[in-house]
Amino acid sequence: MIGRCATLLCVLLLTSAAWGQAAATRESAQFAEPPTVTRDGQSLLIAFATQGECDATVAIVDREDKIVRHLASGVLGKGKNAPPPFERNSLRQKLQWDGKDDAGQPTPPGCRVQVSLGLQAAYDKALGWSAESWALPKVIAGIGCGPDGTLYVYGGEGPARPPRMTALSREGRYLRTVMPYSASLPPEKLKGLRIATQPDGRRTPVFEERRGGMYPQTLFSPRQVMIVSADGKIGFVGGSRERTPAARPTEDDTGHPILVTDRALDLLVIGADGSTPTDSFVGPTIDDTSRPIRPKAKPGRRPPAPRPDPDLSRLDGPACLAVSPDGKTVYAAVGGLLFRMGWTRDEAGVPFGPDTVRARALAVDRDGNLCVSDAVSRPAWPDGRIVVLSPNGALIRSVSTTAPDTLAVHPKTGQFYAFSMRDKRLTKLAPDGARLASLHLPDAALLGRGGTNVVLDASADPPVLWIAHPDRQTRLLRAMDMGDRFGAEPVGPRDAQPWAAESADFLAVDPARDQVYVRRGMNATVRFDGPTGQADTIAWPPQPADRVRTWDRVMEFDIGADGRYYLLWGGNPNFILRYDRQFKPVDFDAAADEKWGQKPFPETAPDPVFSSRPATAAAGRAIALPHRPMNLGDLGSFGFDVAPSGDIYVLRTAVQAARPRKPTTAVEPSPFDVDVPPIPDRPDQTMILDRFGADGRLKATRLVAGLPVTSGGVRVDREGNTYVGAFWPAGPSPHDQIVDQMRADGPLAYTRFFPANWRREGFSVYNTDVGAVLKFAPTGGSVARDGKSGATGLLWSWRGLSPRPAAFGSSNFFGCACQGARFDVDGFGRLFAPDALLCSVQVLDPAGNEVLRIGRYGNPDDLDKSPPRSPVPLWFPACVAVGQDALYISDHAAGRTIRLALSYRAQQAVAVPDR
Repeated sequence: MIGRCATLLCVLLLTSAAWGQAAATRESAQFAEPPTVTRDGQSLLIAFATQGECDATVAIVDREDKIVRHLASGVLGKGKNAPPPFERNSLRQKLQWDGKDDAGQPTPPGCRVQVSLGLQAAYDKALGWSAESWALPKVIAGIGCGPDGTLYVYGGEGPARPPRMTALSREGRYLRTVMPYSASLPPEKLKGLRIATQPDGRRTPVFEERRGGMYPQTLFSPRQVMIVSADGKIGFVGGSRERTPAARPTEDDTGHPILVTDRALDLLVIGADGSTPTDSFVGPTIDDTSRPIRPKAKPGRRPPAPRPDPDLSRLDGPACLAVSPDGKTVYAAVGGLLFRMGWTRDEAGVPFGPDTVRARALAVDRDGNLCVSDAVSRPAWPDGRIVVLSPNGALIRSVSTTAPDTLAVHPKTGQFYAFSMRDKRLTKLAPDGARLASLHLPDAALLGRGGTNVVLDASADPPVLWIAHPDRQTRLLRAMDMGDRFGAEPVGPRDAQPWAAESADFLAVDPARDQVYVRRGMNATVRFDGPTGQADTIAWPPQPADRVRTWDRVMEFDIGADGRYYLLWGGNPNFILRYDRQFKPVDFDAAADEKWGQKPFPETAPDPVFSSRPATAAAGRAIALPHRPMNLGDLGSFGFDVAPSGDIYVLRTAVQAARPRKPTTAVEPSPFDVDVPPIPDRPDQTMILDRFGADGRLKATRLVAGLPVTSGGVRVDREGNTYVGAFWPAGPSPHDQIVDQMRADGPLAYTRFFPANWRREGFSVYNTDVGAVLKFAPTGGSVARDGKSGATGLLWSWRGLSPRPAAFGSSNFFGCACQGARFDVDGFGRLFAPDALLCSVQVLDPAGNEVLRIGRYGNPDDLDKSPPRSPVPLWFPACVAVGQDALYISDHAAGRTIRLALSYRAQQAVAVPDR
């Protein structure tokens, strides 16, 4: 224990020192001697001095402040390995400049030498983001209405992003984000969550799983009706604590086959302000038992073959909660069974009510009676019924109605509101069962096994019923009780673009025009003008105004120094396509008889510019990339970059010629791929970096070899150095202190809600989802898989890239890598790398020195609360792209792409003297 504490203390002290140095760097970013420029023969001598350790950037700008020469950038100071042409261990600098621009041509008259100190970033704007779109997730898992009429919506965007909860007004307008919590909440309100405190005082959530999930048991939550108490507590059903099968075959004591279900469902509790009102976010256990499921057999006869009761749902089936009028008792209907419990862990659920009731939905009337929808057909109730139970579980009465899948009760009138998926109708019933009004929803869709959820806002006049996911377009319907009829209107984004609140899988910047290209989802790509933030579609091919621009099967793209578009098209094989600014194909002019790198674009493939339409002709000649498809299909390329020189660098899976291929995936192997060193877990695959010329000819294969299959992301600087993202286990990480804190709390403290096969010491997202950026010399190199056996050509590595770099596929680590990190390198060779697990973006100079860490944790609402110069609130930044004066960040979990303005704490420009 003493050794563990000592280790933790050393890590904290070292990290504290690093953060202290960063703070000192910001304060010392001032000139001790202003920059001067003098003639020195055929070149010019640039001299300046700083007051203390800081980063310095030297550029040549023209009369319009456009950079024409990226001369130098790096961290200066004693003990710092400043990158060339800076002098090491010195605050006083002298640089030689040959008077030429980046292309090697003489600079035009009127240029100036600009020296800048102390890089900083400030929030500018969000691109195409809409709060109204953010308010409603694509998949609504649960809804609940508070006593004041506030609607709470819980859901997510599928497996690639964590669930969230938002609050809407009774008119359906966005109010705030409840989950994840706001960074403005004090620590005492978040005792139920794991929060890591950084040495500089920043508080960062501890993520329980990748994609930005910090709330245990929320990833697999069932569709449900939530509860909101009068004192502001929100209760909802969490996902299973163990990923066990929903039903497994076994035998009973007599040897008869049966099915057994394993349940592990808990009540999750959160405050209406996003706080955790108790010391644990996870409340009482609702149901944690195993029980047999088998049809009843007639006396003296053997039970039939095992078959689950069709009215008992699986673990991800529907759930419903209700709370007593005094707010102390919680009722739950899960899988057709009834439970009663309290709010805390020591008030676990116990079975409630008669065994003959198969509960689908619950509601509590003004007398505290529990109203239960029982949709199971019986001789006495062929269509279904509503059962009213006393607080002690005794049957009071039953009301007949048609298959009530959902239920709400008005606390004053006692009227029932029931929705039936059988006839897709919302019906209002009198307490005695008389039908008063109905609303037919012909397009209501049974999404999954959850169906449609309904909650009542009884405080509104007239009463309002919220109907969740009635179809795949509306998602939320607002129905007003007009007495003998219902008035219904859809609730959704108003005046928002179709791409609003969508996460960006990939970003690309055109620095010359300050335009950013955002790929949202699998195929939708939108171009934004950086300074205005407007979507710019003028230059795109003609199409209906109501359609989103899509590039079908385009995995990544880039804009070359020539201003052309380069698209990595996903197929088998993959292709690199080139287009001009008018989207006309531009051929690669390598010899047609080359076996490698040149193949005609297939006529049968969809045109990547006109979405999902067949190509009208073989559109030029493209670079073909043979690869071995990985475990998720034809996804063998994991990043490419068009270098400033015009060369094209591609990271791809290597093809092993020795392994037999299926005819459907056969690709002509390249002779120089045969000797790829094997990997223990996947002997047929590794990642390699290839280099093609601007004409499409192969210049070098295996420029970098031996990369693990979880590699992803490529960038090349002006010197020809290559940067590759990879899962790299060697070296220290800024996340190590969090791992040590978690271990100090106990080996299972941070994996309590993880599957059993994850429960071993040191295994968490902080050491399985953190990769590195490896910088190689222009001549390339190779690495060893374990990161410890040495490497060739490796200049330096920085371990802290998260999430795991690979875009798709992983053979030796848990989970799905639906979103991988993507980094960028600017014209000075500075690396901008996302560190999603620390809710920030790290900037390093060309020598690997830390320049700046941008961002802190915050939910989407915190952007509006932050002063311009405060740290930018980020939830889970996974992808970045940098231009000349702006940084673009895809906050993946928050569904937004933001633009940050880059500037400096001190900057001076000096005119270039005449000859």
